Amino acid sequence: MSGLLSRLVASTDPRLRLLLDTAAKTRDRLDHPQLRDARRLLAARDVDLLMLGESVSVFVSPTDTDQRPLPAMVADALPGRRTVSVQGGGYHAGLLTELVRIAPAPRVLVVSLWTRGRLKPWIEHPRFGHHDALERLRALPGGPTRGSLRREDDFASYYAVPHSSLAGATTIGEHALPLKQRSLPPDEALALLYAFHHGAPVMQLEAVTALGRACRDKGSSFFAYQAPISVRTGERALGPRFRRLVDDNLAAMAEAFRTGAGQDATVLATASLFGEDEFVDPSDGSEHLNERGRRRLASLIADEVRARL
Repeated sequence: MSGLLSRLVASTDPRLRLLLDTAAKTRDRLDHPQLRDARRLLAARDVDLLMLGESVSVFVSPTDTDQRPLPAMVADALPGRRTVSVQGGGYHAGLLTELVRIAPAPRVLVVSLWTRGRLKPWIEHPRFGHHDALERLRALPGGPTRGSLRREDDFASYYAVPHSSLAGATTIGEHALPLKQRSLPPDEALALLYAFHHGAPVMQLEAVTALGRACRDKGSSFFAYQAPISVRTGERALGPRFRRLVDDNLAAMAEAFRTGAGQDATVLATASLFGEDEFVDPSDGSEHLNERGRRRLASLIADEVRARL
């Protein structure tokens, strides 16, 4: 059954994908997706490896021959070990902190450091900020583990939020709306997209410090890895200043994590390792790896896990 489901999800038939997408959205409205994650974690027992991350762990291109997501690749490299993974779009440091807090202690805990999640457009995002989810998860383990999704998608206010980047725009809307409207020439659109997604200093790093502290307090062996960024694409679009800013942001994220976790905490430097040909589509500004990139990242993670088991 799972093989059939995987083939259905990977289908390129637009009608089938629309049907599956509609069904998934209906399910999420009726059964809060982050509360579903919480139920899985609270029920987990005797876990060798717990992986927590964002959409890099979820996304598989329909054109990939190998349809395994990142956690499945890691699990397959560790035969005989029980692996549990929880991940989703926009699972930022604040959300991962709450998931770490409620999870039973595994032998090894692995978390993703998603740099984009510490930029204002994603902290403030009506959906990917996961504000309702944070409120629900902070009430656990004593609060309800079931409920419908409450979300107010006030994008008008969101677009008015001040935000500056390498592109020179001054509000979130000045970044997002030209991209949504597809009103720019390709080179200008790529530069604006990478400035929007990655071209500003990270902020509110206390959330990353809290994640490091939660990992330390769990009592498990743990480490973090950096979510990939197609740095070569951003550098091509915005010049050397893009790489300098990304390097500064990665260093700030690692330092914030170690402030909570301990200065000897391991952070795998995986953000800038991948070439443009290892991403599903580097022109979309996301961090999603194709099967080649996922296999390389999975191997690095599995090697570090194996040394700790």
